[in-house]
Amino acid sequence: MAVVVASAIEVTGQHFEGNDIPFAVGVAVFTADKAVCKENFVVNINPDKKDWKTVWKEKGYEMRCLEECWSAPRLDELMKLAHFTCVTDMWAAVRACYSAAYRPGGEVCFVYDTIGHDAAIIANGIIHAGGVAKFLHNKHPWSVKEIDIGSFRDGVFALDPLKATQAARTIVHNHIPANNAQTIGEDFFWIRSVLLKRAVLNGKEND
Repeated sequence: MAVVVASAIEVTGQHFEGNDIPFAVGVAVFTADKAVCKENFVVNINPDKKDWKTVWKEKGYEMRCLEECWSAPRLDELMKLAHFTCVTDMWAAVRACYSAAYRPGGEVCFVYDTIGHDAAIIANGIIHAGGVAKFLHNKHPWSVKEIDIGSFRDGVFALDPLKATQAARTIVHNHIPANNAQTIGEDFFWIRSVLLKRAVLNGKEND
């Protein structure tokens, strides 16, 4: 069975050509359908404990993101998990975590909410933290897959409405990235089970 590495990120905004940065990454590593470890990698973007609007204004972050996606209590809670003072050190730690997930001769499946956003930001960060990571190399001897959960989720909800109802009731995006990564990984295994059951049913209908 492949090792599944689910990841989630938090950012200050979407103006990455300006001043916005990814400042938190969560990773959850699964074997079978169980999370065997999860970890937060968080940069302290407010070491002086200023008002959060002041932080956003002084650093030139996207104010819309603060107003629509964050609250002071959530940011304060996330900063309690901060172990890094710069983004480069955070990416180096994420890279080490990814590399530790490998098993010789095995398969690694990287799972994200969106490949176009989350995976692109993570790959870019890891590359700038110390060169191209081994898992990005085309000649790597182990099998590597990347899966975009966001593109599957809505369609599979239609196949399993009970899960959709439960998800709407119980899943809360709490901005603790490792928890969000665990949810993404659990969704991967749920989507996989629904599609496998569907394939079996279709096979029986075609017999």
